[in-house]
Formats: sequence, structure tokens, C-alpha cells
Amino acid sequence: MFFCLSPNFVATPVCDWEVNEAERIGKRLLPVVGADRAPEKTPGRLKRLNYIFMRNATEETAGLEKLVSAINTGLDWIN
Repeated sequence: MFFCLSPNFVATPVCDWEVNEAERIGKRLLPVVGADRAPEKTPGRLKRLNYIFMRNATEETAGLEKLVSAINTGLDWIN
């Protein structure tokens, strides 16, 4: 599941619900940071994940490559 983290989104109950649902049904979370957010407002379960940063034009190119790579990564080696 692709997740775009923004300051407004991480502060909502919907963000926490989405994380819970993804974990409940066994979906992989791919958090993409589109804007800086307050770490203390980020749900704990998202803090432990590796973020893909796309906050500006410089990060977008590398971030997009990392996102495509993460999407294409097989899950069988992770389990």
C-alpha cells in the first residue's frame, strides 16, 4: 500500500485507521514523504518504516526510482 505522508494527513484519525487496516489484511506499507511533518504526530507504526522522500524536485527523481524498486520487490524473501 502506497502511503503519502504529509503534515495534515499524519495528524488525522484516517491515517491511523489506514495503517491499522493495512496491517490487519497483511498489506505492505510504502510511506512516501511529500512534505516535512512533525515526527511526534506520526503514528508509531509508521516511524519504524523506511521512508521514500519526495519533498522537492531534487528528491523526486531518486524517490521515484526507490518507489518503483520497492513496488517490484518480491515479498517471498522478506518473510
